[in-house]
Amino acid sequence: MWRNRESAEIREEKQNKNDEKADKKKMEREKKEKRRGERRARKQEKNIREKTELITDNSEIIEKILEDNPLLRQKKIICFDLYWTLIYRPHTHWKTKHFLKKVWIEPFKKYYEIIQTHGKEYVKTAYESVDGFKMPNRVIHALQKHTDEEVKNTKIYPKALWVLKKLKNSWYKLALISNLSQDFEAPLRRLIPNDVFDYEALSYDLWVMKPDARIFKKVLDDANSGQPQQSEEIKMKDMLMIWDTQKHDVDWAKNVWMDAILIDRNEKNINYDEEKDSIIIHTLADLLDILWIDY
Repeated sequence: MWRNRESAEIREEKQNKNDEKADKKKMEREKKEKRRGERRARKQEKNIREKTELITDNSEIIEKILEDNPLLRQKKIICFDLYWTLIYRPHTHWKTKHFLKKVWIEPFKKYYEIIQTHGKEYVKTAYESVDGFKMPNRVIHALQKHTDEEVKNTKIYPKALWVLKKLKNSWYKLALISNLSQDFEAPLRRLIPNDVFDYEALSYDLWVMKPDARIFKKVLDDANSGQPQQSEEIKMKDMLMIWDTQKHDVDWAKNVWMDAILIDRNEKNINYDEEKDSIIIHTLADLLDILWIDY
């Protein structure tokens, strides 16, 4: 009898402990679920806030832009620069350029042009000599280190891919025009799907750099070659370029009779600089507002 009573007490004690453990686990699950709910609520609030920012009322300035540029919404091809417009990389390249100019001044500009306008095999010969100047080993090492680091750490701007897909779904043709060395093409293929751009004009592939009109004409020729015979010919005025600098990009586009929009992420909103005759956006999503694309 005593043993049976002791066993019953032990079993009851074990049961109580098990109940306590079960209650504790239940409380932990409830806490976790509460935290998940709070995270979901914060995320939802953030998404709402971001959408609210995206749909800021820019109607007045957009009306002004369209009044001065009445054919803006009739463009057929939207062209994008690559670096600092769609994707970005660390700022270490400025240090490398400074280093190169300091230790290897005279052939620097010529070498820079070569890597932008030739494939890797040709560039290897340029490593050995550019206009008779032997490239020092430390320069080769610095270049390779710089390239590897930047290619590895290049990222795409938030919502850039989303904007590209919205444009494509709205029946715009998309083109990529970029001064680009072959090494720096890798992040493009890694970050942006191959089917996003309908046309590409890359300097290393064409052996010419912006602002040479041939790099823009490449997109135009490709677009017209894919047109049905009875279709109206696409002209430079039917193309719109999105770029990140005024002097070297937007002004170049105007020289070949192409409209351009400047993206300046330091701006707080859509702006129109009448003096420079420049449309300025602060995020790629502003482009959807200007072109009247729902999101």
